[in-house]
Amino acid sequence: MSVFYDSVSVKGIIGIILFIAAFVLLNEATRRSLKISIFAFGVLPVLLALGVYLDVLGSPTGNTWFG
Repeated sequence: MSVFYDSVSVKGIIGIILFIAAFVLLNEATRRSLKISIFAFGVLPVLLALGVYLDVLGSPTGNTWFG
């Protein structure tokens, strides 16, 4: 809800545009290539989960998902 009360900056708008563009490109890449789809939706989540579990990607407050 703070979006309605904060002022909008040029950095914020550029960030949102880049964020949406990255997801559109990821969608197109996974739609066109089976290998990229398997990596993006099969291998990458397992690697990230292992990174959190092994405390490589853990939070500064502890070994939790939502630190």
